[in-house]
Amino acid sequence: MHDGPVRRYAAVVALAMVASGCALGTTNDDAETLRTTTTYPWPHESAVMTSEVVVAEVVVATALSRFAPAAQNCHAHYRYDPATPEARHDKAASPGDDPDGGQRSAEFVCEIQVDFNKADDDEYGVTIELKVRYPLRAVVDELDAEINGHVRSAVAAIVSDYFTAAQRRSESTVLTGSPRYGIHRTGWLYIDGAATLANDGIYSVELPSHARDPGATTSPSYLRTLNYDLHTGQQFFLTDLVEDRVDARAALFRAADKATPNRDLSAWPVDVDLADLREQEFSLTEDSIVLRCIRYCDKGIAPVLFLPGPSKIEVSYTRLEGHLDPGGPYRHIDDRVDS
Repeated sequence: MHDGPVRRYAAVVALAMVASGCALGTTNDDAETLRTTTTYPWPHESAVMTSEVVVAEVVVATALSRFAPAAQNCHAHYRYDPATPEARHDKAASPGDDPDGGQRSAEFVCEIQVDFNKADDDEYGVTIELKVRYPLRAVVDELDAEINGHVRSAVAAIVSDYFTAAQRRSESTVLTGSPRYGIHRTGWLYIDGAATLANDGIYSVELPSHARDPGATTSPSYLRTLNYDLHTGQQFFLTDLVEDRVDARAALFRAADKATPNRDLSAWPVDVDLADLREQEFSLTEDSIVLRCIRYCDKGIAPVLFLPGPSKIEVSYTRLEGHLDPGGPYRHIDDRVDS
């Protein structure tokens, strides 16, 4: 069992209370009101979980509480990473010093002891460690709150999918070693979410993960990506970035192939349809479209691009010149690329 940082923290009873809709004296109605209408200050990075944080992150906390007794160890806080290198080295820096820059995120670190079969702890007892980090926008208007809600829901869905897979694997596998802490009795889920692009027109989020089911030698990973046009308030997809032409979709495939080391798919037939393009997970940076896929990739414009194992492929906008829709979300990037 690898040491987890959760051992350094005391048990947080409030997390378990979230599952039943209450948090340190709040009623269900109070919790819903706080969650949907309150703009919380961004505390210093070292601040511990408070009742306000539990309520604000109730969607993720509830997902994490699926198998968690009140006595389990868990720690959560907000983080703030300033935008500039100078600010990062300034230990006194806080969100209030840079309201328009940097990246804010919520972070949970938990160690959950689970008995998937209550009758036989020796056979089914496992330990699962979770490190979950995801970005949050400072709430200035309803769109910020809506986007944060979508990000929280995506994180909660990943946690739920992992717990379901881990339970199925544990219940169908003969687990060896000491109960709880044997090498085959441990699992983990690490979600390292980030906003890869956050300018005045686009907000792009990726939620990649690394996972291991208890008792497994290999496990699937989990992934969500979310991209928003802040001027229209709408989520967008690759079909909104790439022009609606067969040659434009083929250009994206060929550019991704060229960006992949030790790979030559020049002879591969290209037939990228709109459904595959819309389904493709991606995030954006200042200079690239980043195509992403889970381990054992099985969807998107061409799973073969991600074999035998790259989790992302960066395609610079310059490689797609003439194929990106100037009237779509790319308009929020085009000026910066040209400058």
